[in-house]
Amino acid sequence: MLPKPEDLKTSQKGYLMVFVPLGAGLIFLVIMSAMVFGAQKEAEKESYTKSILLHQQAIDTLMVDSLSAAYNSVLIRSESPTSPLKQITTDLEKEFNILSSLVKKDKSLATRVQKMHNNSTVGMVLAHEIEASRVAGSNEFMPLQMQQMINRLRRFYENESKQRQAFSKLLEEKQKGSLLTVEQWRVVIWAVLIFGVSMTIGLSIAGAILFGTSMGPRLRVILDNSIRLAAGQELNPRLHGKDEIARLDEVFHGMARSLKAAQRREKAIVENSGDVICSIDHSERFTAINGAANRVWGFEPDELLGRYVADILVKDDVATTREAMKLAQQKNLAGSFENRVRQKEGQLVAMLWSITWSSPRKTYYCVAHDITRRRIEEQMLQQSEKRVQLILQSMPVGVAIGTEGGRIELVNQKMEEMFGYTAEELAGMALGALFPSSPLAQDEQFIDKIQDASAQGFTELDAKRKDGVPFPAQISVSHFFIQGEVKPLVVIADITSRREAEKLKQEILAMVSHDLRAPLTTLNITLQLLKGGTLGQLNDRGNQRVVNMEREVERLMGLINNLLDLEKIETQGFEVRKEVVSFEAIINQSLLSVGYLAEKNGVQLLSDVTPSEAFADSSGLVQVVVNLIANAIKFSPTGSTVTISCRQVDTGVLVSVKDQGRGIPDKQIDSIFDRFKQVEIMDRTEKKGSGLGLAICKSIVEAHGGTISVESKPGEGSTFSFLIPVED
Repeated sequence: MLPKPEDLKTSQKGYLMVFVPLGAGLIFLVIMSAMVFGAQKEAEKESYTKSILLHQQAIDTLMVDSLSAAYNSVLIRSESPTSPLKQITTDLEKEFNILSSLVKKDKSLATRVQKMHNNSTVGMVLAHEIEASRVAGSNEFMPLQMQQMINRLRRFYENESKQRQAFSKLLEEKQKGSLLTVEQWRVVIWAVLIFGVSMTIGLSIAGAILFGTSMGPRLRVILDNSIRLAAGQELNPRLHGKDEIARLDEVFHGMARSLKAAQRREKAIVENSGDVICSIDHSERFTAINGAANRVWGFEPDELLGRYVADILVKDDVATTREAMKLAQQKNLAGSFENRVRQKEGQLVAMLWSITWSSPRKTYYCVAHDITRRRIEEQMLQQSEKRVQLILQSMPVGVAIGTEGGRIELVNQKMEEMFGYTAEELAGMALGALFPSSPLAQDEQFIDKIQDASAQGFTELDAKRKDGVPFPAQISVSHFFIQGEVKPLVVIADITSRREAEKLKQEILAMVSHDLRAPLTTLNITLQLLKGGTLGQLNDRGNQRVVNMEREVERLMGLINNLLDLEKIETQGFEVRKEVVSFEAIINQSLLSVGYLAEKNGVQLLSDVTPSEAFADSSGLVQVVVNLIANAIKFSPTGSTVTISCRQVDTGVLVSVKDQGRGIPDKQIDSIFDRFKQVEIMDRTEKKGSGLGLAICKSIVEAHGGTISVESKPGEGSTFSFLIPVED
C-alpha cells in the first residue's frame, strides 16, 4: 500500500534525525558524516541515472508516437491542417537537448546521445515524408510506395531501438561501476565501525534504515505513476520537495497532461470527420463509433453501440459484407468493399468501407465513406452512354469510333450494312482499308489528313464493300472526349443516290439549255416578226395574243437563264472580277434598266446615294441591284415609291432598297433567299416571279464576302439591304 502524503512529508525529515544522535562525539560525527556523504553521492548518482532514464523513456515514447502518427496518417487519411508530427518533432528536440545537457560531462554518453539525436532527426524526416505523401480518399488502403516507406521507417526504428538499448547498457555499466565503488566505501566504513562501539554501529544501521524508509516510498510512487501513465489512469498526488525524485514526479504529471491533450485532439479529429469511423468486435457488433454516424446515417452513436452491423444494412448486402469481413480476418489484411446502409428514416446510402482486422484485440477498425453521389453519377453516365449508343445505332449514316493510330474501335449498325462487314470484323481494321483507291489509304495519319481535308466541309472518297463493289462515300472526321481520352469520330455516308441525282440534274439542265432555250429563242423571234407585220398584218385580237405570248416566252427565258445562272454559281462559284467601282454609277445604271418597269407599274423611284467606292465586280452588283429594285416594283402598289439608298459605313458600303408593299410574314423572313421561294402561291402566276432572283443576289453578295438581309413588317413594306466590304 502506498504511503499517504503526510507520511511522505515526515519521511523527508528523517535526514535530520540521523545526525542528531551523532553529535556526541567528533569521531562518530566524522564517521557518520562520511557515511551520509557516501550515501548522498550514491543517491545523486541514482537520481542522475533515473533522470537520464526518464528522458530516454520520454524519447522512446515520442519515437513510438511518431511511428503511430505515420501509420495513422495512412490508415485514417486525415486532411486536418494540424499535424501531430510537428508537435512530436518539437517535443523530441526538447528532450534531446535536456538529455545532452545531462550527459555533457561524460564523453562516451554524450557521443551516444548525439548519434541517437542525429538518427532520430533522419527518422522524423522520413515520417514527415510519409505523412505528406498520403492519399486522402483513396480506395486502396495502403499503396505500394507508401508501404515501402513504412517498411523503411520500421527498419529505421528497429535500428534506433538497438542504439537506445546500447545506450542503456552503457549507462548500466557505468552504474555498476558506481555500485562497486560504493561497496568498497561501505567496506571501509564497516572496517572503521568494527573498531567503534556497538552504539556507533547501531546508530549507523539505524541511520541507513531511516534513509531507506524515507526514499523507498517516494520511489514506489514514481513506479506506480509509471504504471498508471501506461494504463491511462489518474496519477498519484504530486510529491513535495525540490529533489530529483520530486522533479521526476513533476515530469510524469506533465507527460500525463500532454497525453490527455493529444487524446482530446485525436478525439476531436475523429468526431469531426466526414466519414463514419468505428470499431466492430468479432461478433460484428459496434463497439465504438464517431459522430459522423448521425450526419451520414441519421443514427446517434449511442443508438448503434452494441447493435449488429447487419441491422442497418440492406438485406441483399449482408452476406457479401460478412464475407468481406471474414476474408479480412482470415488473411489478417486490410480490405475494402461496398454496400448499402438504410438510414434511420429509411433512405438508402451507398457506402465504401475500408476495414482492418486487429488479431490481438479481435476487433475490426473501419472507415465508411458515403459514395451515394458517385453511384448516382455513375448511373447517369451509364444511362447517357446507353442513349448515345442508341443514337449511334439509329443514325442513318455510318459512324465509327477510332483510335489515334487510325484503327476502328466501335461501329454502328449502319456502318455494318454499308460495307457488308460485321462489327467484329471491322474492329481493329485500319480505316484506310475501306478506301483502297485513295492515295491516303496506307498512310498511318489517314484520320488526321481526312480531318484536315474536311475542315471546310465533307470529303468525298471512293469506298469498297466487303464483296468488292465500289461506291462513292462522303466522310467527315472530328474528335471528342470520352472516358478521359480523346478519340476520333468518323461519319461516313453513302452518296450513290446523290451522285445519281446530280447526274440527272445535269442532264435536265443540259436539256433545258439546249432543248428549251433554243426553241424559245426561235419562238420569240417569230413572235417579234408577227408583231412587226413582217409575216403579214394581224387584227387587234391577233396582236394582243402575240403580245401575251411574247410576255410568256420572255418569262420562260428569264426563268431558264436564272436557273442556269444559279446552277453555275453554286457549282463553279460566281467569278468575281474585282475593280474599283463607283456605287453611284452602279445605282444609276440599275435605275435606267428598271425605269420602264417602274413607269409601267406606276411606281416612283427615289435615290439617296452618297458617293462611295469599293473593290468589286461591277456587272454582278448591277445584277443584284436590278433584281432588288425589280422585286420592289412588282410588289408595290400603284402610286407608291421605292427608295434606293447607298452610304459608306465602318465595314464597307451598305445599299438598301425600300418599298411600300405588302411586306413579308415573320415566319418567311428566314427562308426568303431560298430558291423558288414565293411569299404567296399566286405570286408565281400573277407577279410572273420565278423565285430565283433573291437566291442569285445572295450568291453574288456572298461571293464578294458580303452579307444580305431583309427587314419587313406585314402591311408596311420591306427593306432589302446588302453590305459589300471595302478592301485595301
